[in-house]
Amino acid sequence: MKPCGFALILCAALHTVAYAHFIWIVPEDQQGTSAKVVFSEDLQVDENVPIENIGGTRLRYRDAAGNAAALQLTLGEHAYLVDLPGEGTGVCGGVCQYGVIQRGQGRPFLLMYYPKFVRGPLRAAEAWEELPLEILPQGDGRFQVLFSGKPVPEAEVVAVTPAGEQAEPMQTGADGTFRLKLSMPGLYGLRARHVEAKSGEIDGRAYEEVRHYATLVFRVE
Repeated sequence: MKPCGFALILCAALHTVAYAHFIWIVPEDQQGTSAKVVFSEDLQVDENVPIENIGGTRLRYRDAAGNAAALQLTLGEHAYLVDLPGEGTGVCGGVCQYGVIQRGQGRPFLLMYYPKFVRGPLRAAEAWEELPLEILPQGDGRFQVLFSGKPVPEAEVVAVTPAGEQAEPMQTGADGTFRLKLSMPGLYGLRARHVEAKSGEIDGRAYEEVRHYATLVFRVE
């Protein structure tokens, strides 16, 4: 896996992992000056999952000029809280190395999360090399899934609408792209999955593959 530039850390309480949960960066106001980092199936807080499980998440903010800075997470009620610097268009992204998971007699795997939030108008953007797996806006409702800067064909993608509904899973094309109809104003969430055939060991626990999950949150006016 390509080094991401973030400090990776093993999140606590691995045995309590909820397999259908993902890390989302959800703005708390219209301007996106602050956000909640939640661990949930959708953009809503899930009170049944210990938020400390993702306490090792490391976030950075990059403004429109390309300047980047590390962000500080504060533990809140069922979510982590983060303030985003400045105003205007920018991207908040992060990495969480959750740890090695094994379901019953299944193959053990390393679980990785890459949440991202776009503040301001959604427009075509360049890849952020610090995010190994990324959902990249291409403009006009078109998106591309990249892993280590390369398109991911047949990646599974699921969209969460502003109404809180999860659309049927879709797959990216040969160029890693997919389209989404953005007909409803409000917050959208996207998540993408990529499985890497790579084995290794962390803290004495061996794994046979790496499961990567990227999320993207953005607002449509």
